[in-house]
Amino acid sequence: MGKAEWGSDAGHGARLGARGHESCCVAILAAGASARMGTCKLLLPFSGSTLLRRAVEEARRSCADEVVVVTGRYATAMRATLADCGARELENRAWAEGQSTSVALAAAHAARSGTARLLVMTCDQPFVDASVINRMVSFARRDVASGSPRLIHVAQVGTRRGNPCVFESPVYGLLERLEGDEGARSLMRALPQLVAPVPMDGVPSLFDDVDTPGDFVRVEEAWEKSRRCASMRDKVARSRLREGCVR
Repeated sequence: MGKAEWGSDAGHGARLGARGHESCCVAILAAGASARMGTCKLLLPFSGSTLLRRAVEEARRSCADEVVVVTGRYATAMRATLADCGARELENRAWAEGQSTSVALAAAHAARSGTARLLVMTCDQPFVDASVINRMVSFARRDVASGSPRLIHVAQVGTRRGNPCVFESPVYGLLERLEGDEGARSLMRALPQLVAPVPMDGVPSLFDDVDTPGDFVRVEEAWEKSRRCASMRDKVARSRLREGCVR
């Protein structure tokens, strides 16, 4: 696929809003059935909150201009949390046809809104926080501003790649035509020259996600341990700062 075809796909997606190319929408995918969990995993108690609330709150703390949540199987059950958190819902009535339908819906919304950049994240990766989102978006902005032809930026830890991913407006049309349960992976395989990794080795647990009850326990324990370590580092830093002031 050549440049001209990318340009034609951009069409409606290239329209810019009031903030121009800086505008960014974060889309949180939360449409699945949680089949291996046996219940809605995103609403189960998780470290004093839920995976859904945590994801929305982190996205709202980030540099995003808008946060949307793509719901599906448990849309009705999620609405109270979304209203409380101030996130916009995009209900995917075709959720059973695979994750690609959720990505397509998010891309269509970003195109209609004139958003220049779309970050897609899943709701069951608790190590994706505001700082991760900001780093992904900042990297994509700098890369595009440098004249790079790469329009898709994907998180990478070691040799592994995965969500979150950032998409520039010229690819919205292609995202809207996705099918199946692969999300945007098929598009990245087809057009590798347009994909750039965003190094995330500083977050080694980034791709830890929750699919089964065993995953839930393991990831929650790892998450709480990371929170305790971060709290301890903050205390040490504050103590050193106070010592410096006394001296």
